[in-house]
Amino acid sequence: MNGTNSSAKHYDMVVIGSGAAGHHGAVQGAKFGKKIAVVERSIALGGASINTGTFPSKTLREAVMRSTRSVREPVGSLTPS
Repeated sequence: MNGTNSSAKHYDMVVIGSGAAGHHGAVQGAKFGKKIAVVERSIALGGASINTGTFPSKTLREAVMRSTRSVREPVGSLTPS
């Protein structure tokens, strides 16, 4: 290799992982006008929390809670205070 790779790109910041912390870091860098590269080993962006962890389990829990009380409280209804 002669050191002149025409496909090389310049980034101000490289973020490893696209989970919550990586996302936050990338957004903060972009707010300061930096050119950001995000490296993720998985095909899906978002990290474990978004794809297999807390968010999917919370979504499933919410769906079950809504479906079990749907007769008494339709989805999207507001309860008076």
